Amino acid sequence: MENEEVRDIKYFLRALVDDVIAPIFIIDEEKRVKSYNKALLNLFQIEEKEIINKKPGELFGCTLLKDCEECTTTDRCMECELNKLASISIEQNLPVENKVIRKEFRISNDVITKDIRISIKPISHKNKRFFVVILDDITEAITLQDKLQSQNEKMKRDLLVAKGIQNGLLPETGAIGHLKLDYLYRPCEALGGDFIDFYRIDNRHIGIIMADVSGHGLASSMFTVFLYSLIDRTMKSPAVLLKKVFVEFSKFKVSSETYITMFSAVFNTKTNVLTVANAGFSNPPSIIRERGIESLHVSGIPISNWVEDTEYDEVSTKLKKGERLVMFSDGITETMNSNGHAVGDDFILNILSDKSIKGEEVVRKALYEARIESSTKIKDDITIAVIDYI
Repeated sequence: MENEEVRDIKYFLRALVDDVIAPIFIIDEEKRVKSYNKALLNLFQIEEKEIINKKPGELFGCTLLKDCEECTTTDRCMECELNKLASISIEQNLPVENKVIRKEFRISNDVITKDIRISIKPISHKNKRFFVVILDDITEAITLQDKLQSQNEKMKRDLLVAKGIQNGLLPETGAIGHLKLDYLYRPCEALGGDFIDFYRIDNRHIGIIMADVSGHGLASSMFTVFLYSLIDRTMKSPAVLLKKVFVEFSKFKVSSETYITMFSAVFNTKTNVLTVANAGFSNPPSIIRERGIESLHVSGIPISNWVEDTEYDEVSTKLKKGERLVMFSDGITETMNSNGHAVGDDFILNILSDKSIKGEEVVRKALYEARIESSTKIKDDITIAVIDYI
């Protein structure tokens, strides 16, 4: 029969685990189970018989054990993270807090891998040491986390591919005839909604386009690819080009919140005439002349489904050698700088007006002088471009 002290210890250990919701068991210094709760039985689907005085691996179906082998006694047991954690707590009489292990168990004749969070608390009763082992089955959470991480990695790869496609649509810097393009494009996210193009139409005409899709990010970037496909690069009339884009855009059922502001320009290399049409682009292209800045204002509705039909007007002017055409989206002018002020059109125009600085340097100076010190301050995509008549 059990003596009174043994009965007292059993009662004490049972009282510790009875009302605990988490799977829990208590071991002695020899790593033998002295008490447990029902949640433990449910976790490992074990029957409530001959549990007391067995070791954990024998109860939970540790796959490191072969038939008739005792838990903690084989060389393979040294590989068991649960055994290692229990040894640390017993040898140092210290708690183990929230250690996560991944371990295989034999449960109902199947080998199942579980992710278990383990905590071990040393306790004492009547000069005897015991160790409360608390288990938390986080297998589903880890599986979900792994799945989300895998999806996140796939999304990152897809975004890189999309970014490569979008960047591939942007023009190369350099000269077409006597016009030399330099620009800076900085999306506020991995992908952006600004768009610029600079292309030869034929041996007498050069096309120039800048556009800003509403919003930013993935959705806007998809529309920049769509926009690229809509542009008729044989068109010599900017107004007709915008009209054709408007008509094609109208065929798609998109919300009124999705629209494209855009201007189109065509330069005649024989007459030196620059012709511009505008579809709601907020910052008109400007020419830096010897006598000052000339902005090419012309009105026009954005590419949208706001109206059933529209027409676009054109304005024309002559370019002279040494003059500079400057263009920028509202992403730069509406951005708040480090001083807490919106950058503004005049500020950028004044910087871009300095023709003593070549195009590549002046567009970078414009961003630097705007005091936009980090990408976290950028709330919209930024495009700054200059075309020098060399």
